[in-house]
Amino acid sequence: MGWVLLGLSFLVTAFPSNAAAQAFCALRDPHSAIVELFPEATTHRSMVRRLGPGEQTELRRRFSEDLPNYEFGEHTVYAVFRDSEPLGVVHVRSEKGTWGLLEIAWALDLDLRLLSFRLQRGYEAGASDLLAGPFPDRIAGLGLEQFSREKALGLDSALLVDLPAEQKVFAATLVQAAPRAIAATRVGWQSDLAELRALAESEAGQGESD
Repeated sequence: MGWVLLGLSFLVTAFPSNAAAQAFCALRDPHSAIVELFPEATTHRSMVRRLGPGEQTELRRRFSEDLPNYEFGEHTVYAVFRDSEPLGVVHVRSEKGTWGLLEIAWALDLDLRLLSFRLQRGYEAGASDLLAGPFPDRIAGLGLEQFSREKALGLDSALLVDLPAEQKVFAATLVQAAPRAIAATRVGWQSDLAELRALAESEAGQGESD
C-alpha cells in the first residue's frame, strides 16, 4: 500500500461522524446517507474542491456538459471505504426541478459508473413511486457515455418509455443530471480518483497474496 496509504490515512473519518468540511451541496447527514448508499461502508473522507470557469470550459470541451452558474464554487465528494478498501464516491449535486432546486446524492464506483442515488432535498411529483419502482435498478451500472446517449433522446429515452406519466418528469431530470454529476466528478477530482484506484489495486493485490 505504501505511499498511497500515507497520502490517505490522515483524511479518513471513521463512522459515526460528520465530515469536517461542509461545502456547498454536501451530504446533510453523511453517516446515514453513506450507509444507505454503501451498506458495507465503515469509513469515509471528504474531498473538497472548487469548480470554476476552468472546469466549466473543460466540461464543455470534453463532455459537452455545461454546469449552471449556481454549480460553481466549493463542492465535496466523499470517498467511501470498507476499512482501507475504497468502494466508491458520493457526490451531491444541485439540479433544477419542477418546484425548485433538488439535491441529489450520486453514488459512483471508482470507474464513475452509477451505483445508486438518493434525493436528499426537494420535492417532485411521482418521486416516491419512481424511487420505489424498477427505475433505480434500470439506471444502475450506467456510465457517462450511456447516460449522455439517453440524455440526448429526452423523453424518448428507453429508460423512460414505459414509466407512468407522473414519474416521467422526475426520471427525465435524473437522466439529464447524471452525466453532469459524473463529468464534474471526473474533471474536478481527477487526482483523488487516481489515488483511490491505485489504493484499490494495492488492496486487491494484497488480498491475492494473503
